[in-house]
Amino acid sequence: MDDLMTGCQSIEEGIVVYKEMKDLMRMGGFQLQKWGSSSQELLEKIGENKGNKNQKKRVDIGVEKEVKEVTKVLGLNWNSELDNFEYLVKLPAVSTPLTKRKVVADIARLFDPLGWISPVIISAKVIIQKLWMSGIEWDQELPDKLLQEWIAYRGSLIDLSGFTIPRWIYTRDNNERVELHGFSDASCHAYAAVVYLRVINNTGEIYTSLITSKTKVAPIIQRSIPLNCVEQNC
Repeated sequence: MDDLMTGCQSIEEGIVVYKEMKDLMRMGGFQLQKWGSSSQELLEKIGENKGNKNQKKRVDIGVEKEVKEVTKVLGLNWNSELDNFEYLVKLPAVSTPLTKRKVVADIARLFDPLGWISPVIISAKVIIQKLWMSGIEWDQELPDKLLQEWIAYRGSLIDLSGFTIPRWIYTRDNNERVELHGFSDASCHAYAAVVYLRVINNTGEIYTSLITSKTKVAPIIQRSIPLNCVEQNC
């Protein structure tokens, strides 16, 4: 059984969700564990603030197994004190020669299921495509141009450790208006789509939040629209 992350509008609603989930799982013979919340008051009222090794000021999510006090959810770190999602990039020390196998292994460590760091991920996908187009073997050292590109990209990944995104997206029962806005764009290298949430609260304040995005590298075989089709607007 996997982990669950959700939110509530009030402490009282949180208690109701807690009890209903416990009762529902108990009917199937399951016992929910590892409770955590950004509200210490809620944890105290449901009695999950003591003896829970996973509930600290910071609950590390999705990092290496040997790190203690870890709860794996979404492949991210959740700072319960600030109620933010944070990224933690932990790559092994660089070893030579740098091969296609090592590059792909490093890229596989970048887990981004909701597309919050798509600009970073798509760059990695483009590099992988270039590796395949180069025709090198798995354990063959990268050509000089690709090698320099990979070293520069890999070195920039440390900047992700300072990237945070709020868990709460300003949704309330009394909001004046809630809108979803979608955008897409493309280039000769890749294309992408992104969805934002725009919230107007009951006092007229406006908040926008990144919800999700998807990216894909452009096909290696370029396709064009036949001239006669363009002329006929088909």
